[in-house]
Amino acid sequence: MTSLLSKSTLLATVVALSSLASQTASAGHGDELIHLSHDLEEVASGLQTEFQAHYSHTTAYRHLLADAAGIQSRAEHIHRLAHDPRVSLHHLEADLQQLDELSHHLHDLVDRTDAGYYGHVHGHTGHVHELMASVTSVIHTMEREVFAMQRYQTPSCEFGGHTSASPYQQAPGYHGYGRQMNFGGGNIRFFFRP
Repeated sequence: MTSLLSKSTLLATVVALSSLASQTASAGHGDELIHLSHDLEEVASGLQTEFQAHYSHTTAYRHLLADAAGIQSRAEHIHRLAHDPRVSLHHLEADLQQLDELSHHLHDLVDRTDAGYYGHVHGHTGHVHELMASVTSVIHTMEREVFAMQRYQTPSCEFGGHTSASPYQQAPGYHGYGRQMNFGGGNIRFFFRP
């Protein structure tokens, strides 16, 4: 009976330590996401200023401003979420997908406006395209960060080329008592002997 109790205590300790290690590592990713979302807020604000300078005489002007404000607002939202250690990564992923779609839409609108579809554009707009490229780059970097967080936080077990969604699996070659857990890139193997 005490052997079973000590085995349960050991298992609980291993799981708790693994969980703590996972939370610490994801906090580092969260910090990066916070910085990226702040960068995106600043770029979106710069876009609004550039739209005022170059596109105010076009019929697309209000649409351009609204979309840039939408990117800034969504970046602020992601910034707030990134501060929450309990945030759903699926929520972040969905928000970033919407943000990516909005940025591509805005980029297309800028291209069509520059081509003269919505009136005359004032001045050289090369720096607007540089800002749009920055928006796209930051969003894609944020998506990679969330993907890395998902990979790190999702435990998986691999045995003989097979992957299971369960974090606990029987270790191969040891009947009934061996277990292996993978968190991120690390393995934890432990065996209980009767």
